Amino acid sequence: METYQISKWKSIERESKVGLNGYLVNVRDAQSIVQAIRNFLTLNYEQKKAMGEAGREKVCREFDDKLIAQQIFDIVKKEL
Repeated sequence: METYQISKWKSIERESKVGLNGYLVNVRDAQSIVQAIRNFLTLNYEQKKAMGEAGREKVCREFDDKLIAQQIFDIVKKEL
């Protein structure tokens, strides 16, 4: 999983564990992307599988539909 460093996604940056659930790369920085791919290619099958599972777990945990819906509901409720 590649995660781009964009200020809008500070929580993703902060919570990403480089090399465990993905790599952070700089926006519009081809060398940064190339280096992340090179790093990934050096991993063995089990490491790649573990990274994929950790990345999926993170996304499912933090971007669950019910969680997002609740966050939207809370914002709307607060504004009313």
